[in-house]
Formats: sequence, C-alpha cells, structure tokens
Amino acid sequence: MKTLIIAEHNQHALKAATLVTLGAAQQLGQPIDMLITGHEISELSQDAATIAGIDRILTWDHAALAIPFSETLAPVIANLRSQYSHILLASSSFGKDLAPRVAALCGVNALSDVIEIISPNQYKRPIYAGNAIATVKNNASCQVLTIRTSAFSAHNHEPAVSPAQVHALSVELPHSPVRFVEQTLSESNRPELNSAEIIVSGGRAIGSEANFSVIYDLADKLGAAVGASRAAVDAGYIANDLQVGQTGQVVAPSLYLAVGISGAIQHLAGMKDSKVIVAINNDPEAPIFFCGRLRSRCRLIRCGSRNDSTFVDFKYFSRNNNRLLFIKVIYERLHRTTARYYFCPRSISGTGQTRRTVCIRRRDS
Repeated sequence: MKTLIIAEHNQHALKAATLVTLGAAQQLGQPIDMLITGHEISELSQDAATIAGIDRILTWDHAALAIPFSETLAPVIANLRSQYSHILLASSSFGKDLAPRVAALCGVNALSDVIEIISPNQYKRPIYAGNAIATVKNNASCQVLTIRTSAFSAHNHEPAVSPAQVHALSVELPHSPVRFVEQTLSESNRPELNSAEIIVSGGRAIGSEANFSVIYDLADKLGAAVGASRAAVDAGYIANDLQVGQTGQVVAPSLYLAVGISGAIQHLAGMKDSKVIVAINNDPEAPIFFCGRLRSRCRLIRCGSRNDSTFVDFKYFSRNNNRLLFIKVIYERLHRTTARYYFCPRSISGTGQTRRTVCIRRRDS
C-alpha cells in the first residue's frame, strides 16, 4: 500500500509543515503520493514533483478551490482511500479541520498530533496537555493521521533523480453548504510562528496592547516571530492567531523567549519542546522556570535606540552558571545570517547570584 500526503501551500510554494509531514511519512517505509489542490497550481505541482521521496503528485485544479474548505475536499480525499493505507496531514488549523471529516467519511477514527511513528500501525501522541505520552495501535485499513510538526524534522528539499509523475484528478466539485464570503489577511515581515527559529512571546503581565510594542521591537531586533499566551490574547493585547499553547499553535524553535508568562500548563504544552527556553519574569517561582532545559531567570531592562544603534539590555540571573547560553544562541543565529550585531557583556556585583547585563547592538551599516 501507499501513503497519501495532503499538501498545504500558499499558491507559490509548499508550506514548511508539509515538508515536515513528508519527513514523517518516509518513516512508514511506503511509496508516497502528494495531493495538491487549488487554482492555477500547475507551476507549484511541477516544483513539488522535483522533491526527492515523492512517487506521484495528484492535482485537483478548480477555481472554487482557491480558498479551500474541508467540506469540499473531504469527500474527494475519502474516495481515494482504497488506494492508500495512510493519509497524513500536518497538525495545523487546516489539518485539524480536514482530518476528522476525512476519517468520518472513511469510517475510521482520526489519530491526531502524532509525535513518533513506531511502526506502520503504532504511534505515540501526547495526552493530558502533554503530561503523558500514549502509545496507540491502529489497525484500520486506512489510517488518517495528523502530524505534530514540532516533533519531526523537515524533509531535505533535495532534487529528485527523476521528477515524480503529475496526475490531474478528474472529479466533480461536490456540493458544499459553505460559501466563501470574504478573506481578510494580516501581512507581516516577521517569520511564521509555527516555523520560526526564534520566538518572542508576551503574556498578560505586559499590561496593555500598547506595551506589547516592546515585544514587537525585541522580535524585530532578533529576526524572530511574535507569540502570546492565551491570557494576553483574551485580554485583547494581540490577535488570537499568534497564541501559543494547547488551544493555539504548538512550536519548537531553537530559542523561545517568554516575557511575562508564568507558564500555565496549557501554554507549556505548546512550547516545552523548544531547544532553549528563556523566561523573563519577576516571579522566581513561576512554573515556566522549571520546564525548560536552561531554567534561566532574566528581567528585561529596556529596548530601543541610542546613537544610531539599537540595543536590548537584559539583567541575567543564573543558579547554574550557564554563562549566558541564550545570548550565545542569539549571537550564533544573528552572526550566521547578518553579522550586523555585537554583544557587550558587563558583570554586576550581586548578592548570592551572578548578575550580568548584556547589550545587543546593531553594527553601523
């Protein structure tokens, strides 16, 4: 049997989540097909066909699919179930909406948020907000899975020795009770939250929507994405599509800076797989200090401009003498990409703890 991946794209390129899903699908050890739906997707399909590891590209091109709805896509995908033992989607908003409908039409249960593939019918997935990991065995003839992209590595976008075959589906557009009315998009030059290497998140302690400008400024200096806790979203400080947590987006960046976030269990479920977690909080007993690998304590002093150079000052507290590991991570990231920043560590005398202030400055162009 074969595996079918339902692709997500922006009309020009496949999304990073789809490439991660492809990496997960390869662990099943089966031939892989990819379904791309949309309008005017011929160029995108030809590009996808050059990715190594894909045997065949299925396309469904229709003007009504420019804005895809799960009510339209699910019947067509379910009709393909006899050809596939596994149907995989990224555990994104799109995948979480589509997978249950496909599974219901196939007469099987959907298995969500897979974080490890043990065998073609055995998987691991988090339960109880990530506090326990369940090992699940699924013997359905067609298994519908959503892949938690933070738990798998992205497939290397290497060119195939020979391009995959592109096959256009000839199907009628199913009747859908849903009608597209309007789409409002917010544009940003920052990285996407679910694929960013550095994320700066703010919590309710930021105090107001106006004060959230500090988070935006810091993110811009570091080339980072912006996130938030549910408390900040509910308070109206930031849009809900930037929420990190169990009911928001699950992320696993190289560096996660949590500013004014105490660390409720629902928030930790969405970011505890980050490589390095830095908490900026005045409460020394905040739960977030005890979930990460670094367990550092910092307090943001200021972020702004002075003498034509930008700076971010931190006061750093360390129980384990970690020697500014998170600053080293930021430095390696920025130095590798722009080499336009330098760092000025300064030791400050303290009582019982090591205190340092670090200034991150942009070099004059």
